[in-house]
Amino acid sequence: MKTTQLSFLMLLSLLSACGGGGGGGSAGSTTVESSNNTSPASADTTTIDGENIELTAENDGFLSTENQGDKLQALAAPSSHQFVPASTQMITINSTNSSPCHLNIYSHYDSDDNNNFVPDSTSKVIQASTSDCQYSGKLYAMNHWSALLIEVIDSQLTGKPTYYEITLHSGPINISIN
Repeated sequence: MKTTQLSFLMLLSLLSACGGGGGGGSAGSTTVESSNNTSPASADTTTIDGENIELTAENDGFLSTENQGDKLQALAAPSSHQFVPASTQMITINSTNSSPCHLNIYSHYDSDDNNNFVPDSTSKVIQASTSDCQYSGKLYAMNHWSALLIEVIDSQLTGKPTYYEITLHSGPINISIN
């Protein structure tokens, strides 16, 4: 045991005495040293940060203010333009089973070769644990969603999840599950 420790210490001292490996010097190579002094840059060095700019309320230092027509305040949209990316809908899930369960709702999912649903775990929009396997609440539905997948898992985690696919429409969403 002591021989192993001694060998390890000798290897460490050899590496530190030789510079720890890597690189080696070759003819014509240059060495770059850095320091934390505040002296101005010399002719053969490059300033990395660029020139110092005093920030004002009108200039954030990144956007050019030379052309005043490019300001955000100068943008105009027609009064008829209304962009609403999502709608709020009420969703109610009723169950004939009164035992506790976990409910997950997904906006993206696929089906496998056996036509079993495969939810995309990154698209979960609602997650709830309920004592009676029922849920009621708001859903912020994106306009590009056409359907949702409801996953029902019994609270004892004894069986496979049950899946229900629902098609989205305007108005409240009501679904009954077993």
